[in-house]
Amino acid sequence: VIELPCLFALREARGFAEGGVQLLSRLGIVDAIAFGCEEECIGLIEPVAKCLLEEPAEYKDELHRLLDSGLSYPKARAKAAAHTLGIDESALDRPNFALALEYAQANMRLEHPLELVTRTSDYHSEELAEICSASAIRAAIQRGDTCAALNCLPENCRKEFRLALGGGAGREACALTDASFIDDLALFTLRQHSPQSLS
Repeated sequence: VIELPCLFALREARGFAEGGVQLLSRLGIVDAIAFGCEEECIGLIEPVAKCLLEEPAEYKDELHRLLDSGLSYPKARAKAAAHTLGIDESALDRPNFALALEYAQANMRLEHPLELVTRTSDYHSEELAEICSASAIRAAIQRGDTCAALNCLPENCRKEFRLALGGGAGREACALTDASFIDDLALFTLRQHSPQSLS
């Protein structure tokens, strides 16, 4: 496990991807990068990333036209790429695909690009599956389906999760089923700091 420095971890998708890909590349021991993407978008990663990176004339013209019409840069960029490549623009409006594009572009900028390996998963699905989203695990716990939720976790995490959910070992049960728990905890922690300590 390698920590991505805050400089990149707190950036928008492009900065996040650039930092991660550069860091992995410079380690000198990484051959491939694996990341998730919606199944229907996997074949679009390379052509769309190449279009956004190389900005052919048709793309640039369409981008300027869309920006002049008042669209935001991210929306104009996606529409211009879809127009240039002749694909349905709704295909580009997927959260994991957006980050996958940034990984692909960052990789294309490397002197020696790494292999890109994609896996499919719906990170926002609330249904339990062989590979589950965190949302699915939380939803199962909220439904009271704790056993099924725990079975989706790595074995070495289950004991800690059981303790956290039910209390025990001298601790209170934690509010994992409360959707606002983590937000409140983060806000509480941040409010204990001065601007100087946060910087």
